[in-house]
Amino acid sequence: MTVRKTAITVASAASLAAAVPMVKHYEGLWLTVKPDKLAHGLPTGGYGETENVRLGETHDEKYWANRLAQRLPEYDRKIGTCIRVELPDGVRAVAISLAYNAGPAAVCRSPMVAKWNAGKIREGCEAIRGWYIRAGGQVRQGLINRRNDEARKCLAGIQHSDGATPRAGCGRDGLHCPEYEKPTAPPVAPKKSWWSWIFK
Repeated sequence: MTVRKTAITVASAASLAAAVPMVKHYEGLWLTVKPDKLAHGLPTGGYGETENVRLGETHDEKYWANRLAQRLPEYDRKIGTCIRVELPDGVRAVAISLAYNAGPAAVCRSPMVAKWNAGKIREGCEAIRGWYIRAGGQVRQGLINRRNDEARKCLAGIQHSDGATPRAGCGRDGLHCPEYEKPTAPPVAPKKSWWSWIFK
């Protein structure tokens, strides 16, 4: 009987760096920990932090930002146990954002991961739309909007990995602009013939 080893994929530094502002944008900031009505009163503070926080606990933005940056690699490691393919940086950043919002276990069971593991990266990004859009027992328009935006960022991450660069005014990470320009190849000097080297 042979033991099958399970590969664990890990996000690049670029993926983790892109995931931080993404999560901040979606989660919003609560300087003081308070009950989240959409999560059955779960104490929540900072950028959606729910672990090891107490109601009424208050910190400045820098504290919560540092805590988020420390926590995201944990979420990435957990989804790395089920994502068996190397994803473009922008796609992996979206996967981390999804894990932070819905939980790594939900992401691992999702249609996105199934499609990504099958090599269907674009289809996996599209599958984000309509996934995990309920909170407090109801479909939430805010989550619908978030998933649609995450799907767009995911698709943009594929384009960016293909060598496209964002147009002027777009984000440096290439995740916040729907239009891309392909880089132009540098001019190639004509090859000299063998005879030119003899008679130069």
